[in-house]
Amino acid sequence: MLTTLSLDQQPRLFFWYRNRVRKDYFVHGWKPRRIYADFIVTLRGVEPGADDSLH
Repeated sequence: MLTTLSLDQQPRLFFWYRNRVRKDYFVHGWKPRRIYADFIVTLRGVEPGADDSLH
């Protein structure tokens, strides 16, 4: 819960998603098995005037 509260306070955060255990998004990386992230996040741009109009 502390992590989600910390995420919500980030000014560049557009949205976050809690990945279900071994059910949702995964990547193939340097390990032979799938890597499942705990959280998926999307950030807003850092450019002046950047907004979320593309989402």
